[in-house]
Amino acid sequence: MVRIYVGSQRRLWVLPEEALCDRVQFFKSTFQGGFREGDEKVLELPEDDPIAFGFILDGILQGWATADDINKLGDSEVVNMAWCRAWVLADKLGCPKISMHVTTAYLMYLSNLSLDERMIPPAAAKYLYENTSEPCELRETLVRVAATTYQAFDCCCEDRMRRWSESAASHPKYLSDIMALLKSRLLKNPSTKVVCEKHRK
Repeated sequence: MVRIYVGSQRRLWVLPEEALCDRVQFFKSTFQGGFREGDEKVLELPEDDPIAFGFILDGILQGWATADDINKLGDSEVVNMAWCRAWVLADKLGCPKISMHVTTAYLMYLSNLSLDERMIPPAAAKYLYENTSEPCELRETLVRVAATTYQAFDCCCEDRMRRWSESAASHPKYLSDIMALLKSRLLKNPSTKVVCEKHRK
């Protein structure tokens, strides 16, 4: 058995070494690659999220994971951040199937929200962009959500646009990606609404 401590509060998991190492190269390298962690059978993941780790662990050991553990966190900002942390951790551990599952589950969560709630919190977008590189499936998904949300606004009310702008401006590359997608959509279909005409005058 190995012990894995996750997060700043050092939440502990005691897990079967062989099961982890057989399924995930990251764990095989860590515990069987001649490192100190392998000798001590202890791994510290202080910067990772325990909820995200639990979700990914279910996917690794059971072959599936339920989105409810993350979605039931309640607060939209906490849920968004947990999904972004889960994707980053799955990518770090080298679990592409789980990364895809995270993307699908997160998109499903967002699609069930109202238009006003669908804006990605700035901290979540910033975290994702600071901890991933291109190509990144979840980056692309969040950019599509942001562009589609913007285009779906029936009116550019000040509060809605302020919140959308805060989200889009949370990371320069995120903003650049959103603007590039909006421009591409506009060039493909010039009748696409990008700015509310009533507020342009």
